[in-house]
Amino acid sequence: MKVSYLRLKREQANLTQKHVAKLLNVDKSLISKVENYKANLSKQKAQEYCKILNISYEEYLDAITHKRYFTVKYVEE
Repeated sequence: MKVSYLRLKREQANLTQKHVAKLLNVDKSLISKVENYKANLSKQKAQEYCKILNISYEEYLDAITHKRYFTVKYVEE
């Protein structure tokens, strides 16, 4: 499965889109769009988002600029 860098980081932090949206006070659909590189956050929201995901703002900018995706294999438990 191909996933964006931002989604991968969110999942590694054991967070749902709904939880991240609540922390940022935005709609869950916006988080989905951001993770799929179809929308951007304001600089202030992006910096808050980075803190939540424990990534640097530079990592965020790199991901959205280059639309970073990874292929991952999910294993059912």
